[in-house]
Amino acid sequence: EEVWSLHLIKFLDISGNPLKCLPDKISQLTGLRTMFMNSCQFDEFPRQVLQLEGLKKLYMGNWAGEGKPSLVPE
Repeated sequence: EEVWSLHLIKFLDISGNPLKCLPDKISQLTGLRTMFMNSCQFDEFPRQVLQLEGLKKLYMGNWAGEGKPSLVPE
């Protein structure tokens, strides 16, 4: 719970985590500018990323799940 109070965090690397989805609370990281999600196991594009209005760079390579996740939603 405490990580969500880090509003000014600018860089987040969750690469290599066996995450299937992102928590909705990630939108509280309003200062986030760069995020790495390499080798995660998302089945589809994590829509919560779209709520990160200040995000400038997103790295999403080497997906570990079955096939490739669906790309950015319409």
